[in-house]
Amino acid sequence: MDEIMDITNQKIGFIGGGQMAEALVRGLLATGLCAPETLTVIDPNGARQDFLRAQYGINCLDDPQELCRCCTVLIAAIKPQIATQVLAPYSPHLTGDHLVISIMAGLSLQSLAALFSKPARLIRVMPNTPALVLSAASAFCANAHATADDRALALAIFSAVGTCTEVPEQMIDAVTGLSGSGKSSLAFDTIF
Repeated sequence: MDEIMDITNQKIGFIGGGQMAEALVRGLLATGLCAPETLTVIDPNGARQDFLRAQYGINCLDDPQELCRCCTVLIAAIKPQIATQVLAPYSPHLTGDHLVISIMAGLSLQSLAALFSKPARLIRVMPNTPALVLSAASAFCANAHATADDRALALAIFSAVGTCTEVPEQMIDAVTGLSGSGKSSLAFDTIF
């Protein structure tokens, strides 16, 4: 996965429009990997939706079914403690065409899979806060249902905000700790 996949035609939906989702939107637009019309956000805060729409020209929705209808990539950018409540309305609308990417800290692939009523293609990513200035060191892992194209897509998305690499899930927490240290990108690049 040395070359970055062309994702210009992907329809990407963000479940949650907080700072990390905004950083990803900013990175995807700044790198030219995505156009504003290919990005959609659901956030319960109307003022936040208005800001994201005005600042980046992206779409904002209120209906999980509609987000699943218009986007095949869903990025869960919410706090893990509200995952069950927030993701429940999406479960009935997920199909084999959807890829769900979680950036929720501490929520394993197995725990994420348990939130959906049928097997899902899942990727877990741990970006760090330098993503806010497009200098993240991110690591990701995928479940057995995720394809090689799914992994390449995750790499492309998270490379838009910095360095990204795939690791086994049992290394995610260690990488998260390392990438949170002061010289994260240098240490991250040296190890990987």
